[in-house]
Amino acid sequence: MWNIIVNPKNGNKVNVNSNIGKGILRNYIKQLGGVKFRNKEEEERFNEFKKKMKNDQKQQSRLKKKGTSKKIAVVKSDVADASRPPPHDSSVQMKWQHSAQEELEKNIKLSLDLSKKQLVHIEGDMESSNIKGLNWIKNSCYIDSVLLCLFTQESIFTESLLNKNIEEFHYDFLDCGQNREEDIQNKRFIQTELRSIQNFILGNTEEDIKYCSDLRDLFKKCHSLIQFSTKQPNDSALFLQNILNILLPDETSHVNHTESIYDTNDNLVDFNVYTNCNDSIIYNIPVNIVKDISPKNPKNIKDFLVQQIDNVLERNDQIFRKIENIELIYTPYLIFNVTRTDYDHKNNRIKNIFKPIGLDMMIHLPNGQEFILTGVVIWHSGHYVCIFKFKEYWYFYNDNTKHKIIKYGTFDNLIQSIHKKYNPFKKGTMYFYTPTNVIPKPECN
Repeated sequence: MWNIIVNPKNGNKVNVNSNIGKGILRNYIKQLGGVKFRNKEEEERFNEFKKKMKNDQKQQSRLKKKGTSKKIAVVKSDVADASRPPPHDSSVQMKWQHSAQEELEKNIKLSLDLSKKQLVHIEGDMESSNIKGLNWIKNSCYIDSVLLCLFTQESIFTESLLNKNIEEFHYDFLDCGQNREEDIQNKRFIQTELRSIQNFILGNTEEDIKYCSDLRDLFKKCHSLIQFSTKQPNDSALFLQNILNILLPDETSHVNHTESIYDTNDNLVDFNVYTNCNDSIIYNIPVNIVKDISPKNPKNIKDFLVQQIDNVLERNDQIFRKIENIELIYTPYLIFNVTRTDYDHKNNRIKNIFKPIGLDMMIHLPNGQEFILTGVVIWHSGHYVCIFKFKEYWYFYNDNTKHKIIKYGTFDNLIQSIHKKYNPFKKGTMYFYTPTNVIPKPECN
């Protein structure tokens, strides 16, 4: 029927003359950039319809002033992750074939198809989960996205981060106080607030809205965290690294290093093999390695577990070539940090390196450790978002939208549905892999 329109929020058909139907129609007309008509008669019919809508609105407004009007449901776009409508496309505005309203429905369907990555799987996104996300407040996205990826996972590592006794650790210097007692106390306050944030994320509190403001205030008492107490943008990996440094200083990874040094005639002059047992659990992927990715040289994330770095070394006023091979052999938790910006000296500017990296759903280390992909922090135009797995389902999170968390179900469904600007293969900066088994920490040789 020409007077029936589909509500994109729940899929139900509603009368186009109802308040909800009018609101939906207004939204669609705005998204489509207007409509074209087959003839003058259809244009007049449609203009009469719009005039009737305006008159109804004026009547409701008059009744509201008199205090006799009931609340009218305001129908807004149900696009949870895309605040802007799809771009104007002349192909969408086809000639009407039967009536203005019938053709509008066809245009609506085409628009939904064209912007499928923005609109699918929106309704009912939170019905089967109590997961909540922190609200954006002044460039907090780098904090909010990291904490969601970390705190939706059950692991010994996360449990230690939130509950381990701070007094058990040996700190080389006082970071959060003028004496040890004050230092320990302020670190405990941060740990307590992180537990509060996890309880909120998991739906274990009655709070509907929560910000990272209290956490930021606590950062002001720690030298290494004070940069994250401001409302300025910051780096997500740097934030997490500094949190780990004060709360879990003993949780480190083991990395094997092999160094070969050559003179200018390619003669081997030195060779060293050693294991760094105090490396970060955040495994950095330098931008030079990312830049080398190409269709002829594709890379999966697990390929970076073994890296080769070719550098120039100056020693005693002589130039040498240093080739270093790095291999991760143990880590309590696996997080890849991919550098996706580089300085363009020629044009004197920072440029983005959005090379695609294949994602492995499971990673095995030679020592028997197993890890599964559970989250990706994504960077786009100065804003961080993330995708994460909770139990068996995958979700998308954007702290700066009305619908902060959207449930997509399977990973494949998520990849096919989210907007291309949030492509985790090209724009992922942090890849979280949660351990599925427990391997004792090896002794350092």
